[in-house]
Amino acid sequence: MQSRKVFLAEDVLVAFIDRAHPKHLHATAFFRYFAQEHYFLYTNSEIVIEVHKKISKDISSALAKEFLKALTFSAITILSPEENELKSAIRVLLSSISETTLEETLMLVMADKRSIQIICTFSYIRLLFGVETFYLPV
Repeated sequence: MQSRKVFLAEDVLVAFIDRAHPKHLHATAFFRYFAQEHYFLYTNSEIVIEVHKKISKDISSALAKEFLKALTFSAITILSPEENELKSAIRVLLSSISETTLEETLMLVMADKRSIQIICTFSYIRLLFGVETFYLPV
């Protein structure tokens, strides 16, 4: 049975909020599916901060505040990294030859620690720890 836990990446949250984003309809379909199938959704505080910054810069600060307000009422669990997770992400990043960012590596480390085996993203990321990218079933 497939896990019902999904870690939401920055790009999916931005696409869901920004109606002009080329992947908005795709992101909307993700969230509709997650709700219908009763998935548990997670993200981390760093991603929330980056999404807020991006929406505020690219669209408006009012919409960025609405995003934060909606997030407080949503079922999305916002995780905060522990010191050992940050240090582990740094070690992985320093030992890696790929172009993975610290934000992506931290997301993967946090997901792995909490047995979240699915990442919802539109971006290519080098997957670690057996984590998979979410795809809508056909």
